[in-house]
Amino acid sequence: MAITPSTSPTKKVLVIGASGLTGQLLVKKLINDIEIDEIHLLLRRKSSISSSKVHQHIIDFNNIEIFNYLFQCDVIFCCLGTTLRIAKTKANFKAVDIELVSKCAELAASENCTKLIIISAIGANSRSLFFYNKCKGEMQNNVIAACADTQTQVVFCQPSLLLGAREEKRKAEELSAKLSLWFNFIWHGAMKKYQPITASQLASAMLELAKIKNQESVTVVNNQTLHQLSIKH
Repeated sequence: MAITPSTSPTKKVLVIGASGLTGQLLVKKLINDIEIDEIHLLLRRKSSISSSKVHQHIIDFNNIEIFNYLFQCDVIFCCLGTTLRIAKTKANFKAVDIELVSKCAELAASENCTKLIIISAIGANSRSLFFYNKCKGEMQNNVIAACADTQTQVVFCQPSLLLGAREEKRKAEELSAKLSLWFNFIWHGAMKKYQPITASQLASAMLELAKIKNQESVTVVNNQTLHQLSIKH
């Protein structure tokens, strides 16, 4: 991704998935940013976040299309995502990570949102043999199709292993996180692109991406670039 120094003003933003690990941290950074005037959150239940900037909207995500007017924003951050353990079935997982995200993209495009920033994952590929990567790839394809020939610019963030204190326990991720710290010396050369990233770093990078002036209709931001962008916030 080519980084353009000049930035564009961001006044009104929408965060979808604000109750998640990255979403919560992103909202805090948005509150502290003097360039942001309004922060709208789509939530299933009320959040404890309190700020004069924040406007909470408790909605039925199964009927998200009736809340299309909330997508009239300068920038939309989509932090949606679940796990198979929580979703219970692959169908339920797809309902969130593919179908719901795709629906959000359709609404963003229909309401002429300027920029849509979505958390995807490293290795996202609709032809992947791995279920998670395949789903992220299908999601990206759907989003690109939904926003084609519209004024909505799409930015996909593709982080590696995401580190941070989650409310729900994910044993596999916790073990991977510990191993990544113990063997931190391996994240060099060809392996550097797989270096784990903290949720706080990802949130910082997303905020920076909201401000970067970019003329591309679709931009894919790899893990290394996310690390670089996070330093600015």
